[in-house]
Amino acid sequence: MKVKSIVTLLLAALIVVGLFAGCAQDSPGAGSPGGSSSASPSQSPASPAGNSGAPANSPGGSDPLADRLDVRWFARGKLDLVNYDVDFQNLLEDTFNITIDLYYVNDSNDEWAAFLLSGEVMDFYMGIGRNWYDALSSESLLAPVSFDIMKQYAPLTIAECVKIAGSDAAAASQMSSNGKLYGFTPPDTFIVPGSNMFIREDWIANVGAQPPKTLDDLHDLFVLFRDGDPSGDGKGRYGMTFPWLQYSMHPLFGAFGIAFNAWYVVGSEVVNTGTMKEFQDALIVFNKWYAEGLIDPEFVTDDRNVGRQKFYDGVSGIVVDHPWWMWSTLEGPWTVFQREFPGVGLYQFNPIGPQGKQGGPVPYPSLFGANNYNVFGKNSTEEMQIRLLMICESYMVNDYDFYIRGYYGEEGVAWNWVDGVMTVTELYNEENSKIGGKRAPGIGAGPAFANAPMTRRFYELTTIKEDLAFYEYAVDHTGSVYSGIAFLFDGTNDLYAERNGELQTIQAAFLTECIIGTKDPVADWDAYIAQLKNAGIDEVAAAWNEIRIK
Repeated sequence: MKVKSIVTLLLAALIVVGLFAGCAQDSPGAGSPGGSSSASPSQSPASPAGNSGAPANSPGGSDPLADRLDVRWFARGKLDLVNYDVDFQNLLEDTFNITIDLYYVNDSNDEWAAFLLSGEVMDFYMGIGRNWYDALSSESLLAPVSFDIMKQYAPLTIAECVKIAGSDAAAASQMSSNGKLYGFTPPDTFIVPGSNMFIREDWIANVGAQPPKTLDDLHDLFVLFRDGDPSGDGKGRYGMTFPWLQYSMHPLFGAFGIAFNAWYVVGSEVVNTGTMKEFQDALIVFNKWYAEGLIDPEFVTDDRNVGRQKFYDGVSGIVVDHPWWMWSTLEGPWTVFQREFPGVGLYQFNPIGPQGKQGGPVPYPSLFGANNYNVFGKNSTEEMQIRLLMICESYMVNDYDFYIRGYYGEEGVAWNWVDGVMTVTELYNEENSKIGGKRAPGIGAGPAFANAPMTRRFYELTTIKEDLAFYEYAVDHTGSVYSGIAFLFDGTNDLYAERNGELQTIQAAFLTECIIGTKDPVADWDAYIAQLKNAGIDEVAAAWNEIRIK
C-alpha cells in the first residue's frame, strides 16, 4: 500500500496519515463525515446486498478473487492528511484480495497537467472528469473494456446507465472516448431541481391568502403583498426581487416549460429557448408584473447576497434558491431565516404555468457529460478489470453498509443512526462549523475509492433529515425542466463554445429591458431575434444538428 502525490513526496509517516481522505464527492446530499464500522440491521435500513461487501463468484463458477492483484489506482480530490481510516483500507484490500498502490492528485487542472507529464501509468482512474478522460484516451493511456463484461460484473450500475441512455448501444457510445469504451460513469438518478421558490408562510396568512399553486395564484398573492400588510408593520411589500437574475427566474421560466438560454429539439431541429414563443410569453408576464409594482426595481443591481439579505430583513417575503443550500450551511437561507424568525415556516413550490408546465432546471439525462468516470489504464488486464468492476458494484452500489463504513467512517464517533438516517454527531458539527458547514465531509478511507451513484436510497441513508426534506419535496412536487444542452450528441460544437457567451448576454439584456419596460417583448421581438442571428445563433444551432444523435 503506497501513496504518491503530485504535490509532494510524502514522508512515510504522512503516508499512513493521508492515504485515502479526499476525493470526497461534492454533492451536498452526500456530505456526512468519516471513520469506520457498518451499522447493524437493527440500527440501520438493511443494505441491498446484506453481504458486508463480500463479492459473489463469477457466473461460470470460478473464483475471480483467487489471485492477489497489485493495482495502481489513481484518485483525485482534496487530500486530507489528518483524518483517515487505515482499517477500512485494509478491509477493502482483504475483502477483494487486492493490493492498492494509490496515486493521489488534488482536484486542479495544474496538478492534472503535471501528472500527465510525470509519465506515471495507472491501472485504474477513479472519478475523473470528462476532459481528463478524453485526455487519457487521446494519449493512449487507457485499455478498452468489454460492455458485456461490465454488464456481467457490475450489473446494477450498468443497468442504471442503460436506463438513462435508452439501450446498451447508446450507453456504450455515450461512455466512450474517441470511439472506444474504456470504463463507465456511476449515473445520478436522484436529480434535485436547481431552484425552488420559498415563501414566508406567515406573510401568506397575514394577507388572508392560500398557498399559491399556479402562476396566476402567485400574481394574485403578490398583489396582496403590495396592497396589504404582510409583515405586520402597516406597509405593503414587493412580491419578490430577482437578484442573480436568470437564476432567480428559473422557476418562472419553468412555468412556461423552458430554461433560460437552453438548447432544445423542436420538431426535427435544434433551437435556443431564447428564440421560442414560450420565452416571449414569459417576458410579457414579467413586464406586466413589473408595471403593476409587484417586482422590486432594485433587482437590476442586487446580487444574490443582497437578495437573500432582503429576505432576512423582511423587505421581501420570497427567496429563490437551490434546495441544496437551504439548510446545510451555517448561512444557508433556511438556517438564517430560522434564526431571524423562529417558528415561522416556508412554503416550498414552483408555479404551474398556463400550459401545465412547472419546474426548476435539471441537466438532460446523459452519460456523455458526466463528471465522474471510472476508466481502466492501458496496463490493466481483463482479470484486473473484472476485480475492479466487482469492487465498484459490491462496495459502492450493492452494499450500502459497506460503502458507509468506508466513506463516512466510524459509527458512534462521526455519525449515528437516528430513526434510520445517518446523523452527524455534535463533535463533527462543532469541528465542521469552523469551515461554515453543518455536515463534515466524508473522511474515512473510502473517499479515494468512492464514486457511488446518487440514488434516492443513497440520499435517504446519508443525508441529514433537514436537508433531505427539501430535496425530496423538490423532486416529488416542484417539477423540472431541462437546462443547457437538452439532447444527446456525439462530437464537439466549437461554435457553441465560441459564441454562447455573447448569445447569453444578448438574451439577459433583452430580459432585463423587457421587465423594466424600456423594450417591449412584442414590438421589439424581431429586432432582438435579428441581434441573435447576427451573433451566430443559427450557425450554432446548425452545428448542434450536425452532431445530435437522432
